[in-house]
Parts: sequence; structure tokens; C-alpha cells
Amino acid sequence: MNPVISRLVVPCRFAYLKLAASFAREVALVAGFEPTAADMIHLAVEEAGLNAITHGYGGEAEASFEIVCEVTNLGMTIRIKEKGLPFDPARVQLGDKPPDFANGKAGPGLGAFLIKNAVNEMVFSNLGREGKELRLTKYLPGAAVYSHEPPAEQTKAGAVGIKPALRADFNYEVRALEPEEAFQLARCAYRTYGYDYDEYIYYPERIVAMMAEGLLYPVVAVSPGGEIVGHGALRRRTPDDPLPEAGAFFVDPTLRGTIIFIQLCNYVFEAARSLPGVRGGFARNVTRHVLAQRATSSLGCKDCGLFIGPSFAETDPNEYSARPRLRETRVLAFCPRAEIPYRELYPTPQSRSFAERIYRSLEIPFSLRTQETEPADLPDQALIESSLVGVENVADIRVLRHGKNSQAEVASLLRDYRREGVDVVFLYLDHQDAATGYFGSAFEDLGFLFSGVLPWGLAGRDALILQCPNNLDIDYASIKLYSAITRDILAYVGRGISASS
Repeated sequence: MNPVISRLVVPCRFAYLKLAASFAREVALVAGFEPTAADMIHLAVEEAGLNAITHGYGGEAEASFEIVCEVTNLGMTIRIKEKGLPFDPARVQLGDKPPDFANGKAGPGLGAFLIKNAVNEMVFSNLGREGKELRLTKYLPGAAVYSHEPPAEQTKAGAVGIKPALRADFNYEVRALEPEEAFQLARCAYRTYGYDYDEYIYYPERIVAMMAEGLLYPVVAVSPGGEIVGHGALRRRTPDDPLPEAGAFFVDPTLRGTIIFIQLCNYVFEAARSLPGVRGGFARNVTRHVLAQRATSSLGCKDCGLFIGPSFAETDPNEYSARPRLRETRVLAFCPRAEIPYRELYPTPQSRSFAERIYRSLEIPFSLRTQETEPADLPDQALIESSLVGVENVADIRVLRHGKNSQAEVASLLRDYRREGVDVVFLYLDHQDAATGYFGSAFEDLGFLFSGVLPWGLAGRDALILQCPNNLDIDYASIKLYSAITRDILAYVGRGISASS
């Protein structure tokens, strides 16, 4: 008989698991399976759906997965297709006995064990940008089955049978990336983010060129088998940038929660202290959890700002929504390398109290000034750089030198970016320039709110950072903050957004 195919698209909600499993069970009964065999299919599909929701999407998500049932003379094949977090089946330990239970809870691999023992074949396929697929096959009693091996087309790259491998107890080496390993790094980024990370990471030749120019100092975690499973880096805007950013931290999805992230942080910040001409470093930590914030705090960093981002609810359900988000609220943290000398600062009116509080926390000697009149030496033209970070859908406007046209130029750029649908526009101002104090009220009138301060963060001068959210619906409950100052900035930004809507 020709295959008879039926499909069901199911929301990634635990409440729909029984429906999904019952669909497969009813198809099995139509195919001629006895009720007990159909019950086993019900169990396998329910466990596979549970794994898709829990491990693929990290819990319930605004997404869906598809169940395709194919009935033939031999039996039935069920394909569970989803676009959740990339998965390496070699990381699941399978055996003839169920995993041990500890403290009344099942260890890892129980779901895979149940599925394996409910069907005759279980094959995992990586479909690239189409996501991944788990194929389950159960044969009718007496069907002529000559081979339990996957068909030839399924044994090519991207389709592998699940087999055991040691993973969690590996000893990982954390060290600087060797140029010849740039291709492996690109593959690690793909496993973690697909093609949604910074573009340079997918071009080994760019990585090598940036390393040669002194713009990038990559650090990797390497398994005993030589596989790159984690990454962090120092990035400089210019080869003599005194304040590199410690970032681009990612760890193989199945190894999150291990000590690898902390080891990468330690190595990267130690590297920052050893670079010539470096006066400190900074990081932009995620706010889905406080692990990264606490880790950088333990390394001597102090929170000095908050970069607001879109709500988690804005995830496209057709995307890999369980991946780490690039466009989200982030905490700005500063780590000094040495004692910082006294400076005079010119904050905007709304940023004054925040600036005073943060500089005291950073233990930097300072005084706050005001500038009500136009500085006498102000040139006609401002020197401004602007850029759009496409992968994050945010824009940066960096006023390197004020001019009489500073307000007009910033207003024009802001208008263009908002028209293009940019989520947030960040404005970097020279905190030590009297003209910043003079233009401060005008920038705030344009809709800019305080974001943070960053010593040496603007061409070797202190940066005062403002932010202008563009019609963002922010899920405040999803933002997890470690420090009191960032919680207060979030409350302030929330009031500002509410007042402007």
C-alpha cells in the first residue's frame, strides 16, 4: 500500500500533550495495532512531546511542534518535528535498564529510555534551519522487517541513531583560541544560536583577521576530544581601546549550568588585566537569570547601567525561541584595572542622581557640574558616529565631539531609526564635556532616558549612556536583576515609558 500520512500541529503547551499522544494512538489503531501496542505508541509520543517542550523550548513557549504519522504495510512511523534548542543525541545515555532514581526523581535519560523501549526504532535527524526531527517506527506483528538500520538517506550527515556517550563529567580545558580553530568556533556558535549571532562569528577568516589586528581575544572551553564547547572573548573597538568588552559568552546548550561559564569568565577577565593599555573592562550581562550578573560581581565588576530590551513575549513562534535571546534587557557592569583618577562630570538632569550613586559605588572620585549656557568654544559641527546592530535590532549614536548642531543631528538620527522600527536607540555622550550638560535637557525632551555610565567608554573618555525605547512592550517580571541600582533604573525606565505612551 502507498503510505497514508496524517499531520497534527500542536502548541508547545503541556496541556496539549495528551491530545498529541491520543492522535498518534488513534492512528495506530486504524493501522491495525492492538490496543496494548497503541498504548506504547501513546507513551512514546507523549514522552517525545514532553522532551520537545521541556528541553527544546525550556518550558511552555509561543511556538508549536508537528506530529506526522505515516502508515504502511509494515507498521507506522511517527515524526516529531520542532524548532527548539539544537540537540546532540550523543549526549543521551541509553541502556537496557531505566536510569537510577535519586531523591525520588528520575535521572537524565528516562524519557529517551521509555521511548526506545516503546518502539522498534528511534532515529534523530538534524534538519539545519528546519529544526530537528525524532523519527519513531513501530512494526506490526509478523511484518517482514529485514533490517533495523536507518535507510541510506538517513545515515548521511544530519541524521544519526542515538547512542551513549560520556558528556557531563568531562574535564574541560579553558584557554585562548588558536587561529586554526576558528572554524570549530563557528560551528559551536551555530550549535548554540543557529545563524542568529554576530555575523563575524560564522566567518573563520574574519575571526583570524580580528585576532591579528588586536580587536578580538577569543577564549574557548575544549573537551578532551578537542571539541569546542564554550566561548568568551574580549573585543576592542580599536587596537588601542582602553576599555574592551568581555562578552560573546556561550556554552553548548546541553552543558549549561556547569562550571564552564564561570571558568570562561575568569579567564577572559584575567586576560583583560594583562593587555597593554587597558584601564578596565565591561560586560553586558543577560537578565533571564542572575548567574552572569553574580559571576561578574564575584570578579570585581560593579553594575553601572541597564540596557532595556524587548519582552520575551515578542519571540517569533516560528523561530528557535528556546535559544538564548540576543535582543533582551542587559545589565552593564564595569571592572576597573587600576585606581581611577578624579573627574568632573556633566550629567543630564534626570541622570544626575543615578550618576552620583554609581560613581560612589565604583569608588571613583568625582564632582557633578551643571552647564546652563552654550560653551564658548563649541564648534559648528558635531562629530557623531552611528551604527545599527542588526542582529539585536538596536542602534548606537556616539557623540564623539559636540557641536552647535548636536541636538539637531541626534534628533534626525533618532527619527530615522525609529521609523525603521529599531527597538532601542542608545545615545553615548562624553560625560566629561560641559556641552553634554548644556544639551542634556534637550536630549531628554527627545525621549531619551538614563541607561548608565561607563568610565573610559567613549573614545577613552567617560560615557554617559541614554536610551530611547521604541514602542516596546516590556515583560518586567521576566527581568531578573541582582543589584539594587539596576532594579531602580528599571523602575525609572518603566515610569518613563508609561509617561510617554
